[in-house]
Amino acid sequence: MNEKVKAALFVKPGKFIIQEFEKPSLGPYDILMKIRLCGICGSDIHFWNGVQGISTPYIMGHEFIGEVTEVGTKAIQQRRINIDDQITVEILIPCHQCRWCKQGRYNICQKDDASFTGGYGRQYGCNIPASRLPTPLWGGFAQYLYVPPEAFVHKYEKKMEWKTGVLTEPLATALHAVNVAKLGAGESCVILGPGTIGLCAVVAAKNAGAYPIILIGAGEKDENRLVVGQELGADYTINSSQIKNPIDKVREVVGDFGADMSIEASGSPEAQVLAIKMVKRGGRCVFVGINGRKALTLIPDTDLVFREVSVSGCILSAQGYEGAVKIIQSSQFPLSKLVTHEFSLERINQAFHFINSRPDNAIKAVINPWPKS
Repeated sequence: MNEKVKAALFVKPGKFIIQEFEKPSLGPYDILMKIRLCGICGSDIHFWNGVQGISTPYIMGHEFIGEVTEVGTKAIQQRRINIDDQITVEILIPCHQCRWCKQGRYNICQKDDASFTGGYGRQYGCNIPASRLPTPLWGGFAQYLYVPPEAFVHKYEKKMEWKTGVLTEPLATALHAVNVAKLGAGESCVILGPGTIGLCAVVAAKNAGAYPIILIGAGEKDENRLVVGQELGADYTINSSQIKNPIDKVREVVGDFGADMSIEASGSPEAQVLAIKMVKRGGRCVFVGINGRKALTLIPDTDLVFREVSVSGCILSAQGYEGAVKIIQSSQFPLSKLVTHEFSLERINQAFHFINSRPDNAIKAVINPWPKS
C-alpha cells in the first residue's frame, strides 16, 4: 500500500478539510517536494472568501518552500538536484510552447485547459483541481508537492532558514514588478501597501538602487509594518491616515512634481488612484495588488492622460525567482521579520479566519504541515 500524504483540501468558500491522498509514483523527470512551510497570500484570502478562483475542490497554497524528498533518475541530471536539496518551485507551470512562453513571458502562458484554469495557465495552489492527474498534490497546503518536468525549479546553494525561504515567491513577484517598471538606480519609488508584497517591493527597489524609497500605509494596523519597512530599507514611511494630503507629502520628500514610479501593492481602489496621482509627468505605475474584481476607477482621467502616466499590470513572478534566491542567500535583508505567525496544517481553518480578520500584529502567516516533535 502506498504511503499516505496529508493535505488541506479547499472544498467551498470558508472551508478546508484535512484529507489523506496516496503519495504519487514518479516518472523519470518528476520530483516530489517535501513542503516545509507555505505562506497564506492575499489572493488565497480572496479564494477563501469565494471572490475568485475555481469552484472544484483543490489544494490551495503557492508560497511554498521545501526540499527534494524523491526524484526521478533523469531529473537528477537534468536539474542538477538531489535528495535533501532545498528548492523552490515557480508558481506557474508553463507549457513552453505558446507564443508567450517562447517570448520568455511564461507568466502569462495561456495554453492550458481553460475549463479548469480560467485561461491563466496552470498555477500551483490557485487553479489546478484535485481531480487533475496524476495526483491531487498541486498546492502547498500539503505535506508534499508534485513537480512535473515542465515546472521551473530553483535550488538554494546555501542552507537558509525556512522562515526566510518561504518568502521566495512574494519577493520574486516584487522583483518582477520592479523589472516591469524598469526602475533604475537613483530613481524615486513610492510603494503603497506595507503587506508582504509591499515590504518585499521595498527590498526589490533597494536592490535596484532606487532612492528615495517611500513606503505608505494607512491606519494603526500598519504602524508596525511601516517600522519593518524601514528595517528592510525604506528611506521614508508615511501613514496616510495621520496627514492631510499624502500626495503633497510625497512631493515634499522627492523635491519634484512626483515620484518617478509607484508600486500599488494593497489592492485598494483608493490606493490605485493615489498611485497614479503620486507620480510625476511621464511617471510609471505598476499594479500588483488585487482588489477582488472591483472596477478600476481612474478619476479624473486627466491625471493619467494629460500627464502621460504609464500604468502596467504585473502578474506572478516571471524571471524573478533567480534574483529572489540570490537576495535570500545573501542574508542582506532581515526578511524573516515578515513571518509573524505559524499554524499547523490541522489548524488551517483557524489560520484563515485569523488572517481574514486583519489583526494589527500580523504580516505573514505560514502553514507548517509537519507537527513538531
